[in-house]
Amino acid sequence: MSTTGHISGEFEACLDVQAAEWNRFLEAVPGSHHLQSTLWAELKGPLSWEADRVALRRKGAIVAAIQVLHRLVGGCVRVGYAPRGPVFAEENEQLSGLLISELLKLARRKKLGYLTVQPPQIGAGFVPVLLANGFAVAPFEVAPTATVLIDVQHSAADLLAGMRRSTRRAIHKHDSSQLRVRAGSESDLVTFHALLSATGQRHGFRPPNLEYFQNMWRLFAASDDIVLFLAEAHGEAVAAELDVTFGDTLVTKRAGWSGKFPELHPAVMVIWTALNWARDRGLRYYDMEGFDPVLARLVIEGAEIPDEGRQSHHWFKYGFGGKMVMLPENYETVRLSVLGQMYRTTWGRRLSALLRRWLGGARFQKASSTAIRSTR
Repeated sequence: MSTTGHISGEFEACLDVQAAEWNRFLEAVPGSHHLQSTLWAELKGPLSWEADRVALRRKGAIVAAIQVLHRLVGGCVRVGYAPRGPVFAEENEQLSGLLISELLKLARRKKLGYLTVQPPQIGAGFVPVLLANGFAVAPFEVAPTATVLIDVQHSAADLLAGMRRSTRRAIHKHDSSQLRVRAGSESDLVTFHALLSATGQRHGFRPPNLEYFQNMWRLFAASDDIVLFLAEAHGEAVAAELDVTFGDTLVTKRAGWSGKFPELHPAVMVIWTALNWARDRGLRYYDMEGFDPVLARLVIEGAEIPDEGRQSHHWFKYGFGGKMVMLPENYETVRLSVLGQMYRTTWGRRLSALLRRWLGGARFQKASSTAIRSTR
């Protein structure tokens, strides 16, 4: 094992943690996320993303870690992002200071002109360290800043009791002779992608290509941590959802609907099936992985929800009950030593804005809920 050496009396930094040890550490820490896993880095590899990892050890055991994905943009600027990182095994101010120092060293070694970090759900204590080291709130989401978590360790009756009346009614009305939901296999990814693409055509977004999801399946299926749910009406696939498991959580990745048979509520039944599947597997949570942060704050504050918010797929998600969770925002830093004086010019600021939009998938935190479109 090679390291950067001892950085404090009891800690050492390590740059070459093996994948198995890295993932074991993540899965053992409550609140960690698959976006920091080596599997996610492998998935992004064919898209020209490279991964670098920094871990801090004490007496040989990992106590803090962060994975940064980075790639060259436009042939001139290397950008990096660390979604849902870092991960700490314990709350420790000294650890935070040491890890940010190692992270900035990594940024210099890799000549990152731009770097954005979004701490995980339990990582709010890292935010002051980011701010003290030159980071500022980013105007977009690399990873969602709000989500809905449903505790699935309840009976079916209790889960139903926590849902919106209309959602509960749709489940009670389900007729398996007209609509059935089954677990899919790798061969069903073609159908899933067609449903996702149909949703994208209706609502103005373009999903990743089929090969991306096939690679995801190959990577996560090796540990039995991916599942596909398909709803079929009269023999025709009409809705689907692709989820991954990590730690104690089933996480929604993508969902699609053909637009047919709305009276059978196929999207509702897919999620209901996923909730029961997660409980039966012994998981603790079902994570909707993303909720409009503006709408989430209105819900948490008990404020009036505008009509456009109630018509969005985010409101549809909240119909299943669960806990609204606000996550740390995304924080960015720009290295002037790399971008030089161009960042100070009008052209440079425009370039920076384009980089941010490209990296964040144009999902801006500060967008109002009026901009939300339904994707179900």
